[in-house]
Amino acid sequence: MKPLRSRRSSLPNLFAAPLAGLLLGAVPGHAQLPLQDNDVICSIGNGLADRMQHDGWVETLVQSKSAARKLSFRNLAITGDTVTARPRHKGFASPEEHLTHCKADVVFVFFGYNESFAGEGGLAKFKGDLGAMIDRYRGIKFNGESAPRFVLFSPIAHENLKSPNLPNGAANNVNLALYTGAIQQVAAEKQVAFVDLFATSQA
Repeated sequence: MKPLRSRRSSLPNLFAAPLAGLLLGAVPGHAQLPLQDNDVICSIGNGLADRMQHDGWVETLVQSKSAARKLSFRNLAITGDTVTARPRHKGFASPEEHLTHCKADVVFVFFGYNESFAGEGGLAKFKGDLGAMIDRYRGIKFNGESAPRFVLFSPIAHENLKSPNLPNGAANNVNLALYTGAIQQVAAEKQVAFVDLFATSQA
């Protein structure tokens, strides 16, 4: 992998190919990105999604392929979140309440990196938790009219910065590959769209 310093300007390309493929229905074996006119797209998940609030290139990529749909985006992700643990101050509204407040039509789901530190032994629980979350959210009409649609995103790979003071990421990437596979399996089982950022970020 190229060091982040030299590839920062190409970060949008990490999403460009898989998102464009889903938008155009050109990814064999995967559900098409489920967008409709005037959709509100809400991102939930960990630090990867949280950091996206600082740059609008994901929104730009989606809008560039769906300009006529008049889409809106809301970022509800917070660094450190997992599927089942989202620490907040007392009185902070629940994830379901925030999605309802935003009237979410589509939920971009970014989980798996934090959970990957549990290793292979945590895979079954992660898959069960992720699947249960999708089932639970499908029973809630956040927009007041219909069940939400989902896109599951894998974690990105751990970059090797080639620093003697930092881990090279090899061990983490073994686990991240396992959790990427788990997310893909859940997406297939629940018949929702899946975006593999792990494979793309290893290139």
